[in-house]
Amino acid sequence: DLRGTFGTRLVHRGESGSVRHLLAVLRGGTALIMLIDQDFRTEGVWVPFFGKLAHTPVGPARLVLRRNAIALPAFMERLDDGRHRTLIGPPFELPDDPTAATALMSRAVEEQIRRAPAQWVWWHRRWRRRPGGHNT
Repeated sequence: DLRGTFGTRLVHRGESGSVRHLLAVLRGGTALIMLIDQDFRTEGVWVPFFGKLAHTPVGPARLVLRRNAIALPAFMERLDDGRHRTLIGPPFELPDDPTAATALMSRAVEEQIRRAPAQWVWWHRRWRRRPGGHNT
C-alpha cells in the first residue's frame, strides 16, 4: 500500500489479469520490478542463497528469457536522513536456463545484502521450506 501512494502500480500475484498487465508493462517499455528475495508461495526453484538452498521465485527469470527483456539488479537503500537511494547495476547476462538465471539474480541479491545487511527484511523466514518437502 505504501508503494501505491507514490504512484506505483502494484500487481499482486493471482490478481485477475495480472499476467496481462505484466506483459503490457514490458511491451510499453516501462520498468517492471519483481522481487525474488523471499520465499513467496509461488512456483520456484531451489538456488543457493547464503550457502543454503532457498526456494526462489522462477517467474521473473522465465519472463525475461521468454520476452528477451533486459534484467537489471536494482535495490533501494534507506539513508540516515530518511531519504532513499536507488542502486541499479548493469544488465544481467542471463543463461538460457531459468534455474541458472534465477541463481545468478539471487547471487546479486546476496551481494547487496552482504554490502548493507541492515537493509534486508531479516524477519522473513527465507529458508522455511527445505528441499524434499521438509519445512521449518
